Amino acid sequence: MAYTKIHAIKATVDKTIEYICNPDKTDEQIYISSYACAHETVAINFKYTLDHCRENRPNKAYHLIQAFAPGEVGYEEAHRIGKELADKILEGKYSYVITTHIDKGHIHNHIIFLIEVLELRNRLSDIQQEAIYFRGCYDSVGYLKKAAIL
Repeated sequence: MAYTKIHAIKATVDKTIEYICNPDKTDEQIYISSYACAHETVAINFKYTLDHCRENRPNKAYHLIQAFAPGEVGYEEAHRIGKELADKILEGKYSYVITTHIDKGHIHNHIIFLIEVLELRNRLSDIQQEAIYFRGCYDSVGYLKKAAIL
């Protein structure tokens, strides 16, 4: 069965991006995609936004993890499902980077995104409520892909 979880990044976004983009985990970066930014420069872009375009907030970014049971989906399908989830959650308004890690016994996606606009930031102020929203998005994407939902 698949699951998703989300947590706020309160310290260094660049370290998290470095971790999720590790070539050893992403088949030499084959399974990395991004929206409204280049994955090669996403850490720089996000840092600029954090330094210049936002007031100082405790949550720098958000890290969503989407994991699948062993054998449930292939690498490409997991990556495609993750991109669809990010697009549905962020509604094409916010930049993100997504990676699919294939180095463990289970395939899993990492999605990092900033909260750049007041509307979404307010929505995410209650992380538990947002987990319910993400679950609904994931359920609809997972249902379309016939992936199991936990």
